Amino acid sequence: TDYCPGSYLSGYCPGGNDIQCCEESTPDCPGQCQVDSLICYGNYTSGLCPGSNDVQCCEETAQKYSGVDVSDATSKSDFQCMGDKGFEFAIVRCYHSYGAPDTNAPSSISNAYAANFSRVDVYMFPCPDCGDPEGQVAEAAGYLADNGAHYTTFWLDIEGGTDYWSSNINTNQEFFTGLVNAADSLGLKIGVYTSASQWGPIMGNSYTGGSKFPLWYAHYDDSPTFSDFQPFGGWTSPSLKQYNGDIDLCNCDVDENWSPTLNY
Repeated sequence: TDYCPGSYLSGYCPGGNDIQCCEESTPDCPGQCQVDSLICYGNYTSGLCPGSNDVQCCEETAQKYSGVDVSDATSKSDFQCMGDKGFEFAIVRCYHSYGAPDTNAPSSISNAYAANFSRVDVYMFPCPDCGDPEGQVAEAAGYLADNGAHYTTFWLDIEGGTDYWSSNINTNQEFFTGLVNAADSLGLKIGVYTSASQWGPIMGNSYTGGSKFPLWYAHYDDSPTFSDFQPFGGWTSPSLKQYNGDIDLCNCDVDENWSPTLNY
């Protein structure tokens, strides 16, 4: 019953039905009023929001980018069709989970560039059961190099639970370290694809061995935003989000991704 300078929203507060959330209007803020410890992909401006001094106006100025990841051969015309729909970057599988290079990768990478995609990365689905993580990375990177493939980030795909990984997290951590050391020795720009639900059971919730690398996380909520992200594995913020999986796009089976920047 108290005065609210905005509007009341029910269901957000504990207590009786008469205890409701007062959402104040913020006409002076052209963006979102939030605590300034949160990520703002733009600039914070003080004095435009109600509340304490750490509640500031986040006006997002950075452009947002949409991309696809592909695991099948993808032609130039396929990528052109995706580009016409607003997709600007691609991530191409370069290594199979059964332990062999993806022979479609070099041509798909070339086709993405030919379709004027701004950025192309690759991802490696390793084979823990095959052993020799260093050899797998060398084989994947070597095949790409031998076929003239150019890419930015080499993503390590960490998912699949005990279908692919050991039930022993120490064994998995050692394998992951082998992947990282090999990629680093080859001068590759490393990134990690995973999610909280995958990383914890495979590597252990307290393991932070991947957190110094960019994070590409999966959460299929059909929402191209990081607002859902919760820290895990030592990561406090992500670089990419895979927000839709197994989408039929331009007659291709793709996953949809989003990033606020292409400089991740």
